Parts: sequence; structure tokens; C-alpha cells
Amino acid sequence: MTMTSVRFVDGPYVCPIREICVAVDDGSPLPLQGGSSVTAGTNVLAVDSDGTFFTTGRQGIVRLPAASGRPGVRNGAIRTFDTTIIDLAEPRVLGEVERRPMAVDLTGRALISARRVNYRFEWNIGPLRWVTPQPAAPAHIRRP
Repeated sequence: MTMTSVRFVDGPYVCPIREICVAVDDGSPLPLQGGSSVTAGTNVLAVDSDGTFFTTGRQGIVRLPAASGRPGVRNGAIRTFDTTIIDLAEPRVLGEVERRPMAVDLTGRALISARRVNYRFEWNIGPLRWVTPQPAAPAHIRRP
């Protein structure tokens, strides 16, 4: 007996492996600036080898200069990467929050602990609060 997996697609692209995405309608490859991370509607978020985030989609390749971190919670096109909040529908970085969010709403607000929590050893039982992301500080330019 042969087992096959089914993956539901919510946008015009499917990314069967990390480095390759193809258009669902005609099978044409989508040029990525790095490996695929997540998809949202018509955009695919990719990260290149130095950790710079890019979105690729119908509007072309857009660099997201203040994005960094590991994938976290999501809600629709709003994604978190550690403390960075990204709106993939635009695409743009909404900003940073002071702690890793437990949830995000569709406007980009983040639900965080009102106190510092060591996530490896403690369960966060509150108090909790909703915060609006603040614009990230500009990245420093590294010179050799």
C-alpha cells in the first residue's frame, strides 16, 4: 500500500522543500533569496545565509532589514520571529516587543507576560498584557 501526504495550500505557491517554491497554477519556480521559511497568501518569507529576511511574491523580492530570530506564533499573515513581528501581507516589519509573544492578533499586537519569565523552567500563568510592537532600532553596518 502506498501512502501519500496531502498539503492544503492557502496561496499561489507551494514549497515542497526548504529551498524551492513553485507556482501552483503553472508549476514555474519562484526565485528565492535564500531558503523558504513560511508562506502567507501571495508571499514567501526566505532567510539568506547571513540571516537577512526577504519576502518573495508577485511584487518581487523585498528585503526586511530589521527581521531576525526563530519562527514563533502566527495569526493570518502576522508572524513572529523571537520578538520581531512581521506582516507578510504588506510585507513589512511591524516592530519589536520586549518578550517573546504567546499570541498575536490580526493587527500585530502581541500578548506577552507582564513579568520576565525563564521559558525553559517556568510556565507563564500571568499577568499578561497586549502590547503594540515598537519600531526596531536600525541595524549596525559591519565593516571588515
